[in-house]
Amino acid sequence: MNKLLQAGSLCSLMLVVFARLALIFFPLLMPELTNRYFKAVFVSGSHQELIFFVYPVVISFALAIFWSIFKTHFSGSIFSRAYKMAAAYAGIAILPSMVITYSVLPVAPGIIIAWLPYGFTQGLIAGLIFASKTP
Repeated sequence: MNKLLQAGSLCSLMLVVFARLALIFFPLLMPELTNRYFKAVFVSGSHQELIFFVYPVVISFALAIFWSIFKTHFSGSIFSRAYKMAAAYAGIAILPSMVITYSVLPVAPGIIIAWLPYGFTQGLIAGLIFASKTP
């Protein structure tokens, strides 16, 4: 359990860094889509902005629990196990979230579709950490 707590803490840190890097680089890579996203979703100057950086901590420990229960189902090398976990996370959590979000919020399909690789990458980062730290 101690190893899982340590891995979850490391994962939290790495996902917060990833979220920050995404906020820096996504606008450079896709400025128009980013503009539309910020207009539709973010309320600037709100305390809710802080939640954007709390989310990686929450998802890290949720994925740590997921890993501890299902790690025996992910076989192969560390990267293979991480990839399988990321695919499972994307299929179980990200894809359904994209569908429900698109159905109730006025956001462009490109914004919703961009969440899939972002979420998959989160799962991959978490999977790499968990597969290497809690075999």
